[in-house]
Amino acid sequence: MKPKNKSKSETAFCPSCKKPALLRDRIARYRRGRKVASVKTQCWECPSNCIGPDGSRPFQFHDARLLRQNDEAARVAWRHQFGEDMPRPSRPGRKSKEPRVTRLQVLLTEKELKKLDGKEKLVYSSSTNELRVEAYELAEPVIDNGLKFSINLRGNKDNPVIGYRAKKNAPAVDLHKVSFYDPEEFWEVIHAPKSNSIILSPDDFHILISKEKVRIPPAYAAEMVAYDPSIGEFRIHYAGFFDPGFGYGSNDIKGTSAVLEVRSHEVPFLVEDGQVVGRLIYERLLAPSDKVYGVGIGSSYQSQGLALSKHFKV
Repeated sequence: MKPKNKSKSETAFCPSCKKPALLRDRIARYRRGRKVASVKTQCWECPSNCIGPDGSRPFQFHDARLLRQNDEAARVAWRHQFGEDMPRPSRPGRKSKEPRVTRLQVLLTEKELKKLDGKEKLVYSSSTNELRVEAYELAEPVIDNGLKFSINLRGNKDNPVIGYRAKKNAPAVDLHKVSFYDPEEFWEVIHAPKSNSIILSPDDFHILISKEKVRIPPAYAAEMVAYDPSIGEFRIHYAGFFDPGFGYGSNDIKGTSAVLEVRSHEVPFLVEDGQVVGRLIYERLLAPSDKVYGVGIGSSYQSQGLALSKHFKV
């Protein structure tokens, strides 16, 4: 079947060049407090590469119809993810005492992420499934609604440790103390299983590591999100944020593994080596960061292998 032609009422025109605009898919985030929903939305894009008010090109914009359509998609996604009605989105110039969500800057689409990978090479991996920082090779990224990453449950002959399990009823940690606490007081060591899989018991907290060594260029940031939000029993690092320059430095680092905070809820959950457990959602910054992760600012986890937080002795 031939696609239906858009009616005149469904066509918008670039405010600058007045040419009919193209309809593009985008990923937008809607936030209320600590709750954030990523939603597939649409926008109009200038076909002549006009510059937008913020200096970006091509110029992308919305009309009233697309705003209503995107808001409806956001309401559906919000209810599915959080089980509650989404407050009405805020709009420029509108003042109200009612709680509202805020539209955040759009995230990179799959096409844009693939283009960025072609330019910057976003993923490296160990050539021998080792956990050593210096063991790496260029890897083919798996891009599907973000950059997918998997879990590493293999050790190596020099270090068979693949993770840590938090001990129950451990004492509190003073976050101001660095390299202070004995890990054995807080953590059980997990060695590489012969089955290449482990069972996560309900409410146990684990520190594991990704197979992929990822890179975040200085003009971008990224957020770690669940691979499949509908899987309610298993979650990795709820609010993992990757700073500009993570695994990148001054373009002299071949990626850094993501250390994962993993917890299972309600029922035991089996995870296997190489299982996809999350996605990195890349976001373009308004401008490249003045301070890049790991370059002269004392970043703790640049080029990390499997590691606990800086509060524990090495």
